[in-house]
Amino acid sequence: LAESLRLSGGESRCDGRVEILLHGIWSRVLDDDWDIKDAHVVCRQLECGIAKKAYYLPRSERGTGVVGLRSVQCAGNETQLMLCQTSHSPTVPSGV
Repeated sequence: LAESLRLSGGESRCDGRVEILLHGIWSRVLDDDWDIKDAHVVCRQLECGIAKKAYYLPRSERGTGVVGLRSVQCAGNETQLMLCQTSHSPTVPSGV
């Protein structure tokens, strides 16, 4: 599975909402339990150093579009987000 990762809507390339490219579509990562361990893995993968904080956005600020991943659970030492335990849900519509 080819995958890419980016942060969007932030003040720099190392800040923002996590999005993942799955099957040619940039998709949101939606996780009510997002924590600093998950953020560490994203920062490591994007070569952004160590995560300073893990943001938890209210549902109204999570963006719109396809949800690519749900329920991400990282140990914190993974080199890529896709190595963490996740639920793939590339067909979930916006707002769900």
